[in-house]
Amino acid sequence: MSCSSTSFNVASEYSIFLYTIASVYNQVAGALADNVAVIQEIVLKRLTLITKAKDVLLKGLEPVKPTSWVKNFMLGKISEKLNSKDLTWLDHYSQALKDLEDYSHTVTKKINTSSPVEYSMECMELVFRISYSIYKRSTEYPDLANNPVNKKKMLAHLKADRRIDLSSDHHRRIRKVVD
Repeated sequence: MSCSSTSFNVASEYSIFLYTIASVYNQVAGALADNVAVIQEIVLKRLTLITKAKDVLLKGLEPVKPTSWVKNFMLGKISEKLNSKDLTWLDHYSQALKDLEDYSHTVTKKINTSSPVEYSMECMELVFRISYSIYKRSTEYPDLANNPVNKKKMLAHLKADRRIDLSSDHHRRIRKVVD
């Protein structure tokens, strides 16, 4: 059991490394806005790295709890990068949060950052990422929020997630964009 856990940890770390390098490529491309040929090469390398990161996660060993959430979390991040108009990322993030909850990890009302409850920061990041990604994708791609199926799915995720305070100004803006 520890062998497969270690193997998954190595695969997930490698995938995270590839994803991080792809992000660096993205920043470099932004800095070289005037050199189209170099930007095209960088974009191609970035896509290759992100695709490789996804392949590593999908072809690797199945994770064991409590690290099973990492696979879906990274697949969600990768899905956002590969296809922003698709809601696959939302399914991955929701599954990652469910994996953490299945292992009895939840978002606490207050997180002590000097000694947080185990996995509370990870839960908080997932809750934030779900709400932020819904807002970001809805504003970048209005057609996404105008599609009745997508709209229903996004609102269902926001309403079903009891950790999200839907009365806050931030979530009122999200609901306004999605509604």
